[in-house]
Order: sequence, then C-alpha cells, then structure tokens
Amino acid sequence: MKVLSLGLDNSVLNQASKVADRLRRFEGLVAKYVVIVPSYKSRFIELAPTIHIYGVSGFGKVGQLWQIYRLANKLVKTEGYNILTVQDTYYLALVGWLIAKKNKLPLEIQVHGFEKENYLRQLVARFVLKKAQVVRVVSGRLKYEVCRDYNLNLEQVYILPIFPPLLAGPLPKSDYNIGQRFMFLAVGRLVPIKRFDLQLRAVAQLALRHSNFELCIVGDGPERVKLETLAVNLGIRNLVEFCGHQSPFYFYHKADVFLLTSDREGWGMVAIEAAAAGLPIIMTDVGLAGEVLHGNKEALIIPTGDEEALVEAMANLMTDDKLRCSLGTNATKAIAKLPAGDKVASLYIKEWKKLL
Repeated sequence: MKVLSLGLDNSVLNQASKVADRLRRFEGLVAKYVVIVPSYKSRFIELAPTIHIYGVSGFGKVGQLWQIYRLANKLVKTEGYNILTVQDTYYLALVGWLIAKKNKLPLEIQVHGFEKENYLRQLVARFVLKKAQVVRVVSGRLKYEVCRDYNLNLEQVYILPIFPPLLAGPLPKSDYNIGQRFMFLAVGRLVPIKRFDLQLRAVAQLALRHSNFELCIVGDGPERVKLETLAVNLGIRNLVEFCGHQSPFYFYHKADVFLLTSDREGWGMVAIEAAAAGLPIIMTDVGLAGEVLHGNKEALIIPTGDEEALVEAMANLMTDDKLRCSLGTNATKAIAKLPAGDKVASLYIKEWKKLL
C-alpha cells in the first residue's frame, strides 16, 4: 500500500515535531507514505526510508495549491499510489478531489475540527465531504456534527483520535519567571474561536476575590494585540503573561490548572497534553469533553461562553487542593486508555485497506 497525504501543518518539516513522530509510526506498515505540505520554500525530507515529506512553495496560496497539484499528480504517475488522504476540508481538499478524480484514487478527508467558516468555505466543505469515499474524524462529537451539518451517512465516517503525547525527559528552559503564584495555563493559537478573551474577563472577575494568581497564555496569532489591549483595559495586565509561540512542555509542568475555553473543538489536543502532565482541567463542553474527560470526574466542564461558570470553576480549584489532585489523577488515567501511537497507525491501515 502506498499512501499520498496532503496537509496544511508544515511543522512536519521539523523532524523533532510531534507530527513527524506520528508519521514515523507508519514505517514498516506501508510500502510508502508521502506527505505534501505548503512551505515558504521547497524542501524534501526523509523521515524514514519509506516516509517522505515534501514542502512546496509557490506565489501566494493559489500558487502553492497549483504546485501541490502538479507535484501530487507527478508522484502518482511515477510512483503509483493507492490512496489519497487530505487533512483539510476547504481549498486543499478541493485540490485533493481533483487529484483523486484525475488519477482514479479513493479519497479520504480527515476532519480535526472547523475554524470559523464563510459561505464559500461551507460550500467547498459540503462538496468535498460528499465526494470523499470516507471521512475520518477525531471524536464522536465531531462525527455527529459532520453528519448532521453536511448530511453524510454514518457509515461514511469513522472515528480515530489523535494518540496522546509522551511528556517525558528533562524540562526545557523558559525565559519566563512563572510559577511563583498560583498559575492558570492556556495553550493555543490566538484566534477568536479559542475565546481567550473569555479567560481574561474571568481573570478580572477572579481578581476581585483573589490576588496571588496568574494566567499564562502560550501561543500566538492574529488576536494577540487585541488580547493584550483587553488585558490592559481590564486592569489585569500584571496578572497575565503572554508567552508567545513555543513548546508548552515546560509550562504544563509548572502550572496548577489548565484552561480550554473554545467555542468549538474537534478534539482538543492541548487538553490531552495537559492531562498527560497530570494537570486538573477546566474546559468548555467541546471536543473530547464528555467522551474522554467527563465532568466532575476528569475535568470541570462548563458551557461555551459562560464567563460566570468559568470564574466559579477557577475559584473552586484555587481553594480545593483535593479536587485539583483528583481531577489531575483521573484525567491522566483516562487518556492512558486511548490507543497509543503504533495502535493508531495500525487502525489507519485497517481503514485504508477497506478502500482498496
């Protein structure tokens, strides 16, 4: 079996990344696995003898998509792939459909979640999801949403979660002087759907009751300046540390409580990472909430957009050592039951064989 994959996550070009590590699990399970991602410059990386990565450059997004289309067709023609899988539901997925149609390949669309959609994106997603032979999602909640919103048959969609990371080894160094106060941690891209603004407003409310705490936000994105301005306007800039984009590993081991306040998540990988580090978690009812992490057992789960519920949950965990310990321990046990990396790779192969 030869698998060709199109994706948007160019962190795979970093051989030390989590994505690259996941791909190495396919070594020995397939004859060849090739991934094509957009990149600022063209690159080729051999992760393993049968696992290859192409970074494709081009003039703007349209140029990149055209170059990806050309390269993929060339590889299919010269190397003979059996399956095309695309980790996108929009324009790259549309390119994938064109490639699959031209070369008569079975097409799999992988859905990890949906960002804020405009009308055109919705049309594209509806089209490509209908055209795919199979759709892979990362959670039962997401399967329900995809089938409901895009009118897909349940049999067309299968669930395969992203396997939990291994947080082991020495702690990396950080330039931030954190951990002196009770620390809430949030990790993610600074975009509206992640609702970091909700956390800042909750911090402002919590500051009326407590003083010796801080919120550390690890991540970057287009909302950063807006969020920093909001922190200043709320009078809490001294309680919030914007740490930018970097590995969150150090922070997971320094924090006391983890926050995830998204309006929508396909899975919530950062919650899995926090659970692996033993952190108690407060999260909105999205992604894996209720499926892997259950309310009042492995996490405190609150309604999306509910500022008051977030404030109460934060205050509760600040003062209840026993509850924090219980939630963290139970969360770690819960994710230990998820399939490990090699098992997930084998499950992929099982699903792909059905397409041949």
